[in-house]
Amino acid sequence: MTTESYELFVYTVHTREVYDVTAPTLDALALHIVRKTYCAEKAMRAWERVAAVAAKEYAREHGSGGDVWHRMFPPRVRREAAQQLAEYYAQQLVDLATAWIGPESLIVEVYDWSHDMYGNPIAHHSVVGDGVSFRTRRRQQVGYSSERDSYAATAIYRAGAAPRWYELAESRIDRHGLSVLTYHRKPVTT
Repeated sequence: MTTESYELFVYTVHTREVYDVTAPTLDALALHIVRKTYCAEKAMRAWERVAAVAAKEYAREHGSGGDVWHRMFPPRVRREAAQQLAEYYAQQLVDLATAWIGPESLIVEVYDWSHDMYGNPIAHHSVVGDGVSFRTRRRQQVGYSSERDSYAATAIYRAGAAPRWYELAESRIDRHGLSVLTYHRKPVTT
């Protein structure tokens, strides 16, 4: 790590004008994690763009009249600073994605069973988790599997969580006809 790249890194982290570019980058990368489309190579290009903005701002603020930002901080230096930024913001990025995905576990209850006009099983659904909840107004089709979780993913989505990040951990049916499906969140990584 060179002195120039470290100076650019510190300037990037501690300057409000540059953070106005860093925050949307964090949001965009976290959204890619949530959608499971995250690519480390493309993320590094995003951090290089943030480093370039920081280099321009640094040259404008601290440079003399003849200094040009891309000579003050050549591409090699900006890449090093971008690598440091990626490492520095890695945990914040995972925390942000985790907040968007939803709570650690969700419980989907399926109750009030009936049949629609075609004879398909239908029931009400409720989703309960830390900070999310949802209850159907009408009965929804539940399917014929032993877990009866055909509508569970939609209910989880409508509760405000990302269903692709959850996996069924436990399924039980009590003698009163209440099905309880417990979902746990998969580990979030970049």
